[in-house]
Amino acid sequence: MEHPGYPEDEEIEAVRNIDPSKFLDGAELLLELFESTGYGSGHITRFRGKARLYISTGGWSGCEELISAVNKFWWLMYWQRTERGGHYVFEGPR
Repeated sequence: MEHPGYPEDEEIEAVRNIDPSKFLDGAELLLELFESTGYGSGHITRFRGKARLYISTGGWSGCEELISAVNKFWWLMYWQRTERGGHYVFEGPR
């Protein structure tokens, strides 16, 4: 029995396949998927040619699975910080 709001296999695969050269596209996809679970949340801010993605897992395992599926190159290029409680910040070009 699946958990309501738990990410589908196709969504996990889409996160794995985020193109690291397209930060804003990946950020928008992650935000959409996090919010669609009903547990995660976040927002994107835009400033001086950059964009910053703030997302929170809410400690829920479905969101934790999404964040762990993010492409390692995307992590290396854009990760800024992680805070206790499942809060992540990524920053890249718009």
